[in-house]
Amino acid sequence: MNLNDLTIFLKIYETGSLNKSSKILGCAQSNISARLKSMEEELGTILFFRRYNGILPTEQGRKFYSFAQQTISELNRFKNGINSGVQHILTSEMLLNIDIQTEQKIDIAKDEIDIKRTSEIPSQIGSKVYDLIYCFQRLKNLSSYQMLQKKLEAAYFYQALDLPRQNLPLLVNKDPACPFRKQSLHDFANSRKIIHLDSFENILRLVELGKGLTLLPFEIGRARELEHYSHHKKEIIFYSYQLIR
Repeated sequence: MNLNDLTIFLKIYETGSLNKSSKILGCAQSNISARLKSMEEELGTILFFRRYNGILPTEQGRKFYSFAQQTISELNRFKNGINSGVQHILTSEMLLNIDIQTEQKIDIAKDEIDIKRTSEIPSQIGSKVYDLIYCFQRLKNLSSYQMLQKKLEAAYFYQALDLPRQNLPLLVNKDPACPFRKQSLHDFANSRKIIHLDSFENILRLVELGKGLTLLPFEIGRARELEHYSHHKKEIIFYSYQLIR
């Protein structure tokens, strides 16, 4: 459990909705659900009752809310005494979720985050000075940034429900610059029905409902307990750009 988890918990508690929380925080709803499940497993208790029209906190959930409020408040007081600066972040929807799942360099409670499609990121850079940029492109003319090339292990995942996996359509992002789209279309070409969707969250939601197959970062597919379509992994390159001060 980490501080981002506490922020996620507070937002779920205050909105009474996983969907509303995901929109406010700019994260996929499935990622919010996965983090909540992880917190409950770590604490060994149920924090919310799930209902068709929303969620309600349990008694332990109300106690944990008080703890989370106090912890975040004390942390913010400490941070303000050291550094009142806020990071300005530019990232894609998928890479934001990857950071939350792995490196946690982004503080979703404090930082100002601009979420753009992969194809929009290069043209967005000139709009303001960003402290941190995550993207799938190798960007030019960023001499004031330290660039790191990183690798994502990816695999095809699906939800094993009623429809045989060989009949599942392939779900891909509409953005032509998305490397997961490019790899998927290369691997399957004309061998499967293809559905184009406009966001990472929509793709995840349909996969979890058993409505399709998609290429996902391995950590995200595993965290959501999805089934491997194949154990053969793909390697996707992405980049981080940290402003040099």
